Amino acid sequence: EESVELAENMICLGNVEYLTNNFKLALEWFDDALRLLRQRKEFELSVCKVLLRKAISFDKLGEYSRSIECFGEVLKLGRRLWGPNHPELSNVLNSLGNVHRNQGELRRALRCYEECLRIRSQADDVLGVASTKNNIGAIFASMEQVERSRQFYAESLRVKTEILGSVHIDTARTLYNMGQLYVTDRQFNSALSFLEESLRVFKLNLGENHNEVAACLCSIGTVHDETMDEELALSYFKRALTAVKGQGGSRAVKAQALHNVGIILTKRNDIDHAVRIFREALEMKQNSIDAEDKSDTQYCLANVLRLTGCTSE
Repeated sequence: EESVELAENMICLGNVEYLTNNFKLALEWFDDALRLLRQRKEFELSVCKVLLRKAISFDKLGEYSRSIECFGEVLKLGRRLWGPNHPELSNVLNSLGNVHRNQGELRRALRCYEECLRIRSQADDVLGVASTKNNIGAIFASMEQVERSRQFYAESLRVKTEILGSVHIDTARTLYNMGQLYVTDRQFNSALSFLEESLRVFKLNLGENHNEVAACLCSIGTVHDETMDEELALSYFKRALTAVKGQGGSRAVKAQALHNVGIILTKRNDIDHAVRIFREALEMKQNSIDAEDKSDTQYCLANVLRLTGCTSE
């Protein structure tokens, strides 16, 4: 009984660290608790819940392979404890799909989302189905299957708008995804319509300074750049940098905005300034797992340095 109480205390301490984003400390407490809980079969449900917290903690730390390993344990144990169609399994599959997507493992992510969709459909979880369809749409967008992506996004958007309303943040996220899809398809008027509406809803829910606001501003800037309005594009990229600055925000969003500013400065022959901006963008991308994204900025920097008679470092 003492060991059970001790394990419960360790889980509570781990949860405190987890909720305050101290994921490394949380993992230490969770590991200590698991060593005690695994000794007795009747505590398998608690083991499952602690493993789930571990999986999410590893994901937050960017340790994706260890996160996937923990999610795999949760699925194996969860299927045995709950059966193959339990709603909790759909949440685990959705989270595992997100990790695979972050690693660029699109086929694996798609398999997770499709199984998640099957479970949520059987459970008549209408909003859960809409959320999963949004995720599947994102996978098809990454695979450049535009029409399939559009179908899933449109269905997700319809349900979210009906149930959550037009000014809910989840509705804004699917609006943004639709806008991005139209950018990829070079349908810029449609893209601008979706992106501007998503920006309005994001700002309504999140304020002026937030990663999602910044990402939306950056995408709108890209549309204006593609339609040859450099001045307006530059203003949106600068607004994106302001929006992401205040919260120690997303390095990826900041890097993309900087990269885009660098391209416009290069077009304007402001070479020294462009070099500084590209170097700052590259520094932001150093830990990115997206090698192609990083190489784009390296290529732009090398081209600008060539104009100055220098070579890249």
